[in-house]
Amino acid sequence: MIDVVRSALAALAATTLLLAGTVAPVQAERVVGVINWGIWIDNDGCQHYWADGGLEGYMVPRLNPATGHGVCYQKKICLSLPVAEAFGSKDDLRPGIATFLRGFFDATGAAGYAATVVIADPSPSVQHIRLSQRRHETVGAMIGRVGERPQNGSIPPLAQSSAASGDVLQISCFY
Repeated sequence: MIDVVRSALAALAATTLLLAGTVAPVQAERVVGVINWGIWIDNDGCQHYWADGGLEGYMVPRLNPATGHGVCYQKKICLSLPVAEAFGSKDDLRPGIATFLRGFFDATGAAGYAATVVIADPSPSVQHIRLSQRRHETVGAMIGRVGERPQNGSIPPLAQSSAASGDVLQISCFY
């Protein structure tokens, strides 16, 4: 009986060694595409889930599962500053304004923010539009650095400012 068990174990060991040489090693799967995703807060304060895989993006409204209604915030312009006061002639925030804005974002407690540079000139030059876009991006980056959630948006709307002094930096708060 012992001889039968020994020969069976020997046969099993030989079969295992034989099969081990024919099995290919497991290789990591290659990632072909990456899907970026997030939540977009549109201009009226409503949230949308978005995803973009590089070829085509899509967006769907975020709904409250209990009610079926959209998840929306109330949008309010909570800060307006003359651009000349905030930036001077460049696209970098003045040091005192950067400190002021950090304190402002810490104190307001909004769920999200959107920065817009409202252009006073009814027919601005391309250079002026690009400068306004860089200023808009500077404030958006600062909102992200202080741990708040900036609205991830496109070029700010070109709206004529009612301020006699020129362009205005507007911060909208979503509550």
